[in-house]
Amino acid sequence: MLWTLGNYSRFVRPGFVRIEASINSDKLMGSAYIDPLSKQKVVVLVNPEAKDIQVSLGGEGSENTSIQCYLTNEQSSLSPLTVSSIFQMPAKSVMTLVFN
Repeated sequence: MLWTLGNYSRFVRPGFVRIEASINSDKLMGSAYIDPLSKQKVVVLVNPEAKDIQVSLGGEGSENTSIQCYLTNEQSSLSPLTVSSIFQMPAKSVMTLVFN
């Protein structure tokens, strides 16, 4: 539970502003934030399902060349991952995407 909170508290820092995030799945939850000074964007995705879900990034900010990803689930605690614009999000997990 503590590491799940870390997906928010470690990356969504004071001063960040919540922005719109369109999620085209009724099985995936998410929220997005921006740092008004650096323009860094953070997206936190939650997959409460018992199976993996395919995620396809699109829209403003997804074309950034640097995406850092961190995964929290039963096996991982904010573990860094490499993702592309289309990836599988593991079952029962929380993932943070940082766009620089």
